[in-house]
Amino acid sequence: MIVPGIVLVVVGFVLGYLAARLRADRAPFSTAGTASNGMAYLPHPYLNQEWLRITLQSIGDGVIAIDAEGNVIFLNDVAERLTGWTTAEAVGRPLTQVFHIINEHTRELCADPAQKVIATGMVHGLANHTVLVRRDGKEIVIADSAAPIQDDQGRIVGVVLVFRDETEKRRMEAKLRISEETYRNLFHNAQVGLFRSRISDGAILEANHQIAEMFGYTSRQEFMAEFVAADHYVDPEKRQEMLRLLNEHGEVRHFEAQFRRKDGSIIWMLFSARLYPEQGWLEGVMEDITSRVEAEERLRYLSYHDILTGLYNRTFMEEELGRLADEPIVSIIIGDVNGLKLINDAFGHEQGDNLLVKIAEILTQTVGEKGTVVRFGGDEFAIILPNQGPEEAQDIIKEIRRCCRASSHHTIMMPSLALGMATRKGLDEPLRRVVRRAEDRMYSQKLIESSSHRSAILASLTSTLREKSFETEEHAQRTRKLALDIGKALGLGESDLSALALLATLHDIGKVAVEDSILRKPGPLTPQEWEEIRKHPEVGYRITLASPELTSISEAILAHHEWWDGTGYPRGLKGEEIPLLARIIALVDAYDVMTHGRPYRQAMTREQAVQEMTRLAGRQFDPNLVEVFTGMLAEEMGA
Repeated sequence: MIVPGIVLVVVGFVLGYLAARLRADRAPFSTAGTASNGMAYLPHPYLNQEWLRITLQSIGDGVIAIDAEGNVIFLNDVAERLTGWTTAEAVGRPLTQVFHIINEHTRELCADPAQKVIATGMVHGLANHTVLVRRDGKEIVIADSAAPIQDDQGRIVGVVLVFRDETEKRRMEAKLRISEETYRNLFHNAQVGLFRSRISDGAILEANHQIAEMFGYTSRQEFMAEFVAADHYVDPEKRQEMLRLLNEHGEVRHFEAQFRRKDGSIIWMLFSARLYPEQGWLEGVMEDITSRVEAEERLRYLSYHDILTGLYNRTFMEEELGRLADEPIVSIIIGDVNGLKLINDAFGHEQGDNLLVKIAEILTQTVGEKGTVVRFGGDEFAIILPNQGPEEAQDIIKEIRRCCRASSHHTIMMPSLALGMATRKGLDEPLRRVVRRAEDRMYSQKLIESSSHRSAILASLTSTLREKSFETEEHAQRTRKLALDIGKALGLGESDLSALALLATLHDIGKVAVEDSILRKPGPLTPQEWEEIRKHPEVGYRITLASPELTSISEAILAHHEWWDGTGYPRGLKGEEIPLLARIIALVDAYDVMTHGRPYRQAMTREQAVQEMTRLAGRQFDPNLVEVFTGMLAEEMGA
């Protein structure tokens, strides 16, 4: 009997779950990775035990697990119903007591399938005409498959039985024998590929349309006339293995292999077949499982890889450290990206992701075959270097820094990492301690260099702003002088004057997040473009908050487009609710633009600018500041 293909979809999960239970008293069973950068890492390929338990209870087949001594340790609900035993009653009993099977015709006891698996280490299925005698004496015809459960060392620690009630199927087979027409309809309408081939030469004697379509033939007649099995196996050794199983057992069950279609494309097939020597033919069933295999491969890939960069993830890193536990020489480099938060705030998370991808490329190219690069946190990377000492690791760090500097011309901001390195002191030092030492050195470097990194980042952003907009260094110098003149006239202290000078340079830093085409547009802006422009005070506010030395001007940057009458943005502040420094910068910035113009606006004379500011006093500008400023200008013009 052939257990339907759906059983194999879950058998891998069954083995993982039961193996975890059988070794639970020896070591903890890890079920999931840790969270990083807002995402939870995908779990171990066995998934978690509770999910698998629910899956086992949900499938329509009976599942019984047996330990290495042949005693029952688990039944799902279907197995309880079919055997008549509850889990509580069955656990600890020999399998033969709970799973009492006989030959339907001879009435003789069948051999214990678990013992067969334990003795051979191979998957076994029950012979035809096997009957399960329930606890209440009722007999059920069943199909069964028994497979070994192995631990991490490949030792058999138990057996899993998957079986189902075949009574109804037997009844249907009897009906099919009565009506050849019914048989034909089922054969040709089946959703799986069915075929019959001659044993002597492999010629196809019968086939349905589904199998012809699977292999890319236009009709079953073409398939039957042209198909040669040997030509369609991708791996010839797989075919030899299948033929060996057929010769040894007379049948093959749930055999997975890659096949080549008529057009050369590759598909995965689930193959089951049985020899009929008396008739001289072989009958088989084939199912296209390409989608399932690809999904499993994708899941396996995601379990060990970071989806953004394609690098290995923390789960892989933990396993790699375990694999290298006996390596005496291992160096580890830990890197933390500088300025990622600032880039996310200034340019958006897409640009932040681009920076991470660029750094991943640099690390991968630099390390090459010498080691493994891992992204194990949001902005954290690790490089594991087996058989590499401290000198080799330091050379790699130098090369990483060189490549980062070299790539600065092709990115918004130069990629930069704080890097720390540690080399294993001997087998007595666990590798996780080496990781901690590398992390400590990385954090120390980050603390020492944090101020210079932030300064470099801000310098880069300021340079970018000047390249993409009309904010020139001369404009910044003029604005700074005028602002300081007003500040001194108002009697501001040294700290406020310093903040005012800094604000004059950086008040529009948030515009780095605005598209160049909008900043340089010569004509009127659309409502959507104005909406983008109006976001720049908030972006600038977030950028300066990320730098401790700039927090003193964050509120002023946020408010420098507020109007005295409350009609400004982004918060609609009014009057003296607007910070004084923001009011000063708004006034002198507007004056400089008026008197020096822009490509889209003709410059005014100083007298015209004074008239315009006087007109807007009490509406856009602080009237007291306008009075002070125009008075200063009048003195200059009079002189």
